[in-house]
Amino acid sequence: MYIGIDFGTSYSKAALWDDEMRQAEFLLPRGKYGIPSVFYYDSDSGILIGEEAEDEGQGIQAKNLKIEVKMDLANDFTADGRTFTSKEIVSEIYKYVLNVAKNEASKKGYGSNVQGAVISVPAAFDQQQITLIKSAAEDAGIKVTAVIPEPVSAALAYYKMYNKHYSDTALIFDLGGGTCDIALVAHDSSSASEYRVIDKNMIECGGKDWDKTLTNYLLKEYEYSSGKTLSGNPGYMEKIRRAAVKAKEKLADPNVDEASCRVEIDGRAIKKEISLTLFDEITSPLLKKAIQALKEVYDRNSSQYDIDDIICVGGSSNMKQVLREIRLEFPDCNVDLIVPEAAVVYGDAIYADKIKGRKSETTAKKFLQDIAAFSYGIRCFKDYDADPNYEYVQNLTTAGSPLPCSNEHGFWTTRANMYSCSFPIYESKKSTDTYELYEGKNIGTMELILPPNSPKNYELKATIKVNINGILEARATDGKGHSIQTRIDLNSLKR
Repeated sequence: MYIGIDFGTSYSKAALWDDEMRQAEFLLPRGKYGIPSVFYYDSDSGILIGEEAEDEGQGIQAKNLKIEVKMDLANDFTADGRTFTSKEIVSEIYKYVLNVAKNEASKKGYGSNVQGAVISVPAAFDQQQITLIKSAAEDAGIKVTAVIPEPVSAALAYYKMYNKHYSDTALIFDLGGGTCDIALVAHDSSSASEYRVIDKNMIECGGKDWDKTLTNYLLKEYEYSSGKTLSGNPGYMEKIRRAAVKAKEKLADPNVDEASCRVEIDGRAIKKEISLTLFDEITSPLLKKAIQALKEVYDRNSSQYDIDDIICVGGSSNMKQVLREIRLEFPDCNVDLIVPEAAVVYGDAIYADKIKGRKSETTAKKFLQDIAAFSYGIRCFKDYDADPNYEYVQNLTTAGSPLPCSNEHGFWTTRANMYSCSFPIYESKKSTDTYELYEGKNIGTMELILPPNSPKNYELKATIKVNINGILEARATDGKGHSIQTRIDLNSLKR
């Protein structure tokens, strides 16, 4: 049995693909939305995950509760005198999800032998974050057969399970608990075998930010009503946060326009009503930020691709304001919301089924193929003797090339007896062989030391490689064994 696992900021879940039924199947207890991605520890209870962790981490014990670990992978967590790394916490959550998946699969007649799993990560996670997540899953006893971007998983689900009117290119808007993950995904409908990320964007803006905004609003209201300072008390803050989350979820119901938030403070119950209008008003800057990120990807690609469909996924897309505002911003697009909580894990399960039994992730690229979103080249001189100030960029790899991609190009020194030669690396959306400097952006430079007394037109070579994880490796050499190389994490660039 091969499964998909979606490790989310707020909830985690697993699923498998039932080939006979031609649908993905949740591996969760009946009626459950997901497993809260929550970790708790104290010396008496030990490690608790999910709802058990939430139940134990109330009142003064809230200090031992770790939430939103996916958005805080760089920091350790100390509870009751014991320190846990983020990798250890993620691994414990994966272990819990795996055990639940095995139990549910067995109950449904699929058995409990999990031979492999596909896990997904935000499209803009860098290699260090991806490695941590994958390693944590493996420490939990999971054989990871592939790691794929969450928006691509969502695209797989829609093309495979809901392929009614979607075009070959879809813009995925994944508003989850901690991030807004956006990707333009192309699908080869003629062969039904290729899914490629054309462009991507991610901002740290998700449902947790809506929760925090409403929590801060309620905090002020409760402090005013109670006459007490509550912000320094972990127990009260956790109570208020939970009230805010429940109100947000209730207001997502199409038939609800008002939610009641009740919190007990020193034995006194204080009740606050939150209208949908108020909720939308205080959180509107967050939605504007997310839609702006979506618009950036759309604007970068709309002249080259027909973008007719915007697919909204992620549990936070259930908020009524999301679909309404995106439709207003993109009136010419078909904007859809279909099972947003399940799209990513369904896609993980579909991919797991497609590549089951294959020996390596590389062979699975025939089914899932990323392409380069940008072109990468070297700045050089057009004709140094005629105009020593006329520089341009020579592309080595171009946007749209299947990943991984690489290319080598020859260059020559402009003068004799040069001590060194610079190789400025440029990024752009230009697919032509050459382009003007102002059309690209310098993202790094290599400085190659040359041998003494090197002549004019001394031959040099530069190579650029871009892998599937967004890592660029560049190298410059001469014919006498001199070389310089650099490595750039493209996911970390601010564009």
